[in-house]
Amino acid sequence: MKTVKAACAVIKKDDKYFCTQRGHGIRKGLWEFPGGHIEENETGEDATIREMIEELNATVSVNKYLGTVEHDYEDFHLSMEAYLCNLISDYTLNEALDSKWVTKDELNTLPWCDADKKVVELIIKNDN
Repeated sequence: MKTVKAACAVIKKDDKYFCTQRGHGIRKGLWEFPGGHIEENETGEDATIREMIEELNATVSVNKYLGTVEHDYEDFHLSMEAYLCNLISDYTLNEALDSKWVTKDELNTLPWCDADKKVVELIIKNDN
């Protein structure tokens, strides 16, 4: 099975986390943390910063590596690095249907993409 390496931004502001609703593909309508593929010769941190520019026209700073989640989808294996980030600029949704800021307690109320459910677990484990 093909492995896809990706990175996502777990953007936290005050006590809320930013998430987006997928606007395309077979998981359209599900919630995720914004991010995408790690390109060849690119670090996870660099991919996170680049993807936030592409998806949100936003600048972020990467604060902390939260962990890597592994998930087998129907046709590929996803290895996704999650980074805790600060939003430095305003944002515009270029690809997502919608976005939300949710508290830690609200995270489990959304219908997440399967790999992002594992990112939620990382957040709950690491949010003190």
